[in-house]
Amino acid sequence: MTAAATDHGLTPVVLRRLVRLRNAAGEIVELRAGMTAQLPASLAQRLLIEGAAVAAPAPEPPAPVRDLPPWPPENPASLPTIGADGALIIPFDAPARYRWWQGGQPAEATRAELVAASQTAEITEKKRAP
Repeated sequence: MTAAATDHGLTPVVLRRLVRLRNAAGEIVELRAGMTAQLPASLAQRLLIEGAAVAAPAPEPPAPVRDLPPWPPENPASLPTIGADGALIIPFDAPARYRWWQGGQPAEATRAELVAASQTAEITEKKRAP
């Protein structure tokens, strides 16, 4: 049975019984049953083989960050549109990601996004129609 070593050459283990160790300063340190300890890989391996310790469970992964709506909320009147003549209209107060002149996405990407959204809306409307 092996335990996964950490980046620092230490292996996390959970002790099953009292273990007395001598530290680098020569002092005796007591590790009690139930404690989780980061030990050098060779020592951890020896304790695992002897049954004095078990591999520590892997830490829980962090909870996923949920997507939050933009703040301040986007004003629908300031979102880009495509005019009747096919021209892309990007208001000066549009969300920052659309303002290509301030480092936002390219105008071509905005146009493609709007075209895709309108096609999706058309398909949705067709599905709703009886």
